[in-house]
Amino acid sequence: MIPFGSETVTLVQRIEDTVNGKKHITYRTAKLSGCSWRRTLRHNREGEVLATYEGVTCRVPAGQTAPHAGDLLILGDVAVTVNGGADYQQLIERYRGQDGAFVVASVSDNARPGMPLLVQSLQAFADSGALGFSGEQGG
Repeated sequence: MIPFGSETVTLVQRIEDTVNGKKHITYRTAKLSGCSWRRTLRHNREGEVLATYEGVTCRVPAGQTAPHAGDLLILGDVAVTVNGGADYQQLIERYRGQDGAFVVASVSDNARPGMPLLVQSLQAFADSGALGFSGEQGG
């Protein structure tokens, strides 16, 4: 494995299934190792407003459990138990706005052995206030 980082990340997967015609959501956790974790800033013109997108980019080495949009990533080896939507929402609320966790907005798979997944979550800000949550495909 190519060394991309030294961080351990806790992945909380939100898994949707349909059982007997009804949506069923379960949660599973996994520890990811050898990840990189860094803050990101991007600037984008949206009409007359220059928006700054601030977020976190996490690179996950190949061969580990892949995150998907809507999953939660927490920096560190964190012991969490999620038995339902209320527990999941409490985790999101606990870590919201911190550099130590984010809800996955996009995942880009480099699709080559030994290359990491690029996982991102970006938040848009402007002088007029928050523009809202925005995800962007990494590359």
